[in-house]
This record gives sequence, structure tokens and C-alpha cells, in this order.
Amino acid sequence: MKKIKKVLALLLILVLAFTVLACDSGKTDDTSGTKAPEKTKAPEESKAPEESKAPEESDNGDDKLMHVGILTTSGVDDGSFGQACYEGIL
Repeated sequence: MKKIKKVLALLLILVLAFTVLACDSGKTDDTSGTKAPEKTKAPEESKAPEESKAPEESDNGDDKLMHVGILTTSGVDDGSFGQACYEGIL
């Protein structure tokens, strides 16, 4: 029985180690071949950004009704997360 537990523990450790290695991003921090960024002048004048207008709503007759459902473990009037979600939908 002890031998089985040891084998299973070792197998679990190996699986976890392979999982970590497989999920590695593969990116390396090789900065030996990169150059330092060159210094550039800052722009002398900058124009103020133009004000953008909000897009106007168009009435093209293609109104679709969306039904949203919420599933909670308690009611929506208990002052918890479920109530906040429900009020956000309204």
C-alpha cells in the first residue's frame, strides 16, 4: 500500500511539472543583441484633440428585443452580488 502511494505521489508530481512546462509562454528575455533606443526630440507644438461627436441613433426599423437571464443561488433582493447584477441589467 505504501509503495502504491509513493508511485501515485511521484506520478502526480510529474504530471504537475509537465503541465507547468507545457503552459510556459516560451518567451525568453534575450536582451544581449538589442540596441538602446535612440533619443528623439519631443514635438514642440501639439494640437488639442478634436471633439468627437457621439454617433446618432438611426431608426432603420431593425429593432431587436434582447432577453437577458440571470441565475442566482439566492433572491435578487438580498443586498448581495445577485442584486447588484440584477440592478445592472435594469
